[in-house]
Amino acid sequence: MPDSEPRLGVRERLGHSLGIRPGEWESTLLLSLQLMLAIAALVCLKSTANALFLAKFDPSRLPWFDLSITALVGLVVGVYLRLSNRVGLGLLIGTSQIFLVLNLLLFWLLFRWEVPFVTALIYVWVGTFAILIPGQVWTLAGTVFDTRQAKRLFSLIGSGSIVGAAVGGQFTSILGPRMGAENLLLVAMVLVLACASIVFRVTSVSPLSREDAPAKARESTSLRQTFSEVRGSRYLSLISTVLFLSTLVGTLVNYQFKAIAKTSFAGDPAEMLSFFGDFIGYIAVFSFLFHILLSGRLLRWLGLGATIFILPTALFLGSGALLFSTALGPGVPALG
Repeated sequence: MPDSEPRLGVRERLGHSLGIRPGEWESTLLLSLQLMLAIAALVCLKSTANALFLAKFDPSRLPWFDLSITALVGLVVGVYLRLSNRVGLGLLIGTSQIFLVLNLLLFWLLFRWEVPFVTALIYVWVGTFAILIPGQVWTLAGTVFDTRQAKRLFSLIGSGSIVGAAVGGQFTSILGPRMGAENLLLVAMVLVLACASIVFRVTSVSPLSREDAPAKARESTSLRQTFSEVRGSRYLSLISTVLFLSTLVGTLVNYQFKAIAKTSFAGDPAEMLSFFGDFIGYIAVFSFLFHILLSGRLLRWLGLGATIFILPTALFLGSGALLFSTALGPGVPALG
């Protein structure tokens, strides 16, 4: 007797278990792949920037360069928002990533030509890159999927960041010292170029992403309205306070940690490159496991108000441990 219902194929069964419906496969997989490539490039670049900077400069200069990153991020975001009012989102993201690729090629050439202070330029640029690229992936995802789709698919897309950090970290740790830190800029360049190609592909197949992005941008609230909403919400004010405290203490921890890393590896760029690659990769896996296994339980046990203070508390304890130790181990809870 024939089955009353047709049997589902492998793709349909997999889609049912993952929450992916027909017509969503390509955009979901492409966005997850883009996030994976972006985070892998970011791990390569952060490890390279840290190793090259510490090999050339004293860690006491780090706070000044971190302030430069903050100023540059503000400038870049301002220009980016102005352009978003005039250019479609897909075109803006894709062309800005191609611009970043050209920046990487220029930095590689400047390093090969032994231009002074190029390592400092790379350090500041990578700090800005770390803010821009992952945010672009989620901004694009927000235009590709509506709210209901986002609830089903964003966790799956986000898993690409864990894979990217783990792969990027291991690649940097194992092959980075053999290739040379400066050549990792070329690897990152290829990864970002692949991200740009995915952006253009996603915008070509998604009807939502082809909507008028400038019109959406004009509907956004003003900065004054945003501050008013934050002041009027207890939880938003609490979260803003936590973010401020985390940033403040995190800057101190970053300085302490990198200063000890330079001392521990005697300023050897290859050793530091391997260490930073391993460290970032392992921290990504630990963060993923913490989120999956403990985040929900902590929210149920402690509530939102207490849970969001775990991060600044860990930063404070890690920073305090670093003050009384010259080893790298005590700083791991702070940077994790």
